[in-house]
Amino acid sequence: KKKKNEKKQPKKPKKPKRSEEERKRRKQQKKEALRQKKEAAEEAAKKKQQGASSPFTVKPSTESLETLLQPLRSKCVYLNMGWWSYEFCYLKSVRQFHQEKEQVPPTAPGEGTRTIVRTTAEFSLGKKVEKKKLAIHKAQHYEDTYASQVYNDGPPCDLT
Repeated sequence: KKKKNEKKQPKKPKKPKRSEEERKRRKQQKKEALRQKKEAAEEAAKKKQQGASSPFTVKPSTESLETLLQPLRSKCVYLNMGWWSYEFCYLKSVRQFHQEKEQVPPTAPGEGTRTIVRTTAEFSLGKKVEKKKLAIHKAQHYEDTYASQVYNDGPPCDLT
């Protein structure tokens, strides 16, 4: 039983029934969407088999790769691998080095402790050869294709 103070909730309006024609049209739309989705999946699988992993993939060329790498011309990339760190400066050099941090106590009142970073070991792994261009090594599968550059004047590798 409802209490006297309780208000009646208005009834939700009923959805109009779809006509037979509307139901057929919607069913056809769903079928078409499924067919397109299936075709797209088949096309993607075919491209992947042929070596292109994405519809946005561009086949590599020396010119396009050099254009993409242009912003790196004045930059260096660093990698720390345990005790050794590596510096790769695009079109310039590759170097291996080790740095140690040292805490320096304050030298004047109100001054905080400073950290000094010293390079304790350093090796040039190579300098860019001016005349050599970027080389692209095409593989059977596009994903395995890579580019290489020649850097000279480094020490011989002792792992060979």
